[in-house]
Amino acid sequence: MRAMCLKLAPFAEKLMRTYANSVTLERAWSAMNFIHSKSQNTLSLKAVDKLLFIYINVRSLWKLNKLEPTDNELLELEDRLIGWT
Repeated sequence: MRAMCLKLAPFAEKLMRTYANSVTLERAWSAMNFIHSKSQNTLSLKAVDKLLFIYINVRSLWKLNKLEPTDNELLELEDRLIGWT
């Protein structure tokens, strides 16, 4: 038991030193405000949820590939997902 505690101690110390913040939550709200704007306020909750999931994950994939999408690319992607084009 003592050996396991000694192995877990460094992890527990790092965990306790981690700062709690709301950056991720703020980014999600910002993305939702981008998707569910005044001009698109008739979207269902299910559609907004799907678009938000895609929006966040596409941005993450682009960042992994060192490509940052432009606002026009994001708007075109959103229009295609909604079926407006």
